[in-house]
Amino acid sequence: MNTNGVRKEEIDRRLGFRITDSRFEKAVEYALKKQIRIGEREGHIQVLRRWYFIELVVEYVRNAALSELTMDLCRIVYNMENECPVINHGTHTRTHIVTSPAL
Repeated sequence: MNTNGVRKEEIDRRLGFRITDSRFEKAVEYALKKQIRIGEREGHIQVLRRWYFIELVVEYVRNAALSELTMDLCRIVYNMENECPVINHGTHTRTHIVTSPAL
């Protein structure tokens, strides 16, 4: 796999935590495709540099982590909603109408 000379340990240091080998491989694959796509579209040599590739790898890992966290939270809320019966306080069985005399 072409990693543009980027090692997993370097990405781990940049993120501040360790990632799995499979996450690293997916991130590198994503970053390579995105770097090529941007390079072709924009034509700037800057996007082909190593530092930019590293930023794209980090971007993928952070986005994937955020997506997983969001999905986990949605699952928790969904399960909580299904465990508790819904009590509808919006409808009343008796309605008391209080009128005031006209002025």
